[in-house]
Amino acid sequence: MEILKKENTLKPIVEPIVVSKNVLDTFEIEDIHPITLLFQTGYLTIKEIKNNYGAMEYILDIPNYEVRESLIRRLVNAYTNLSTENLKEIKNKTYTSILNKDSKGFIDVLESIYHRLSYPLKGDDEKYYHGILLVVLYLLGIESQGEVTTYSGRADIIFKIKDKTIITEIKYSSTKSTKTLIKEAFKQIKEKKYYTRYKDENPTYLALAFSRNDINCEFKEI
Repeated sequence: MEILKKENTLKPIVEPIVVSKNVLDTFEIEDIHPITLLFQTGYLTIKEIKNNYGAMEYILDIPNYEVRESLIRRLVNAYTNLSTENLKEIKNKTYTSILNKDSKGFIDVLESIYHRLSYPLKGDDEKYYHGILLVVLYLLGIESQGEVTTYSGRADIIFKIKDKTIITEIKYSSTKSTKTLIKEAFKQIKEKKYYTRYKDENPTYLALAFSRNDINCEFKEI
């Protein structure tokens, strides 16, 4: 838990990850990579091996749902100390605010999660906020996928609530205002055309902005 918190590496917990053989063979315990540690301890297993132009690639994933849920619960507790009752309340608020495109309501949800984090655990880049949101969405039972590849880029997170697709772009800056970051997020979604494959689903677009002290968000249909 301490290494995962220190490195802010949460992606392998919620979805498969591709690594080289070198990552799996590292045994330097004083400077071990989080993915190597998860593999060595059995939290990650090899699901598939691919030959990418002569270089072997290993697709790692958590063995089953029970192991993933257990690990995520420990992570969420380690990061936020959220109880089961807290999570139920957050889940209800999350569904209601997103389906109603209620920015203020969803900001309240985000603040109830992120502001529980002690200062030393807080990350200083987008991947930290991205990772925490993915973990929480998974724990709330919300179908989500991180870094979804399109022909012109990668959408940060795409998730579904009651058949409604939400395309999400996350921005972080220690110097820019959250309003500026919101504009940049929507501009990126539009320019990169993350919505192309989901046009028939009439998706909702969600811009999330984080600064050192503030959280902001906005819903839109582009």
